[in-house]
Amino acid sequence: GLLGDVEGAVVKWAYGFHSARTLTPDAARDRIRDAVTRALARLDDFEPYVLETPVTLD
Repeated sequence: GLLGDVEGAVVKWAYGFHSARTLTPDAARDRIRDAVTRALARLDDFEPYVLETPVTLD
């Protein structure tokens, strides 16, 4: 993918435009904290994404 093998934390699942399943704030926080811990343990595996310049927006 564009960003490579990044860590993520799924805390919401969309079921439609007006409906979703979400974790409780405490559960979401725990899941995010775990993903951050995994990412920091692999910090040397990541490289910054660098845009080629100049950038043209249409």
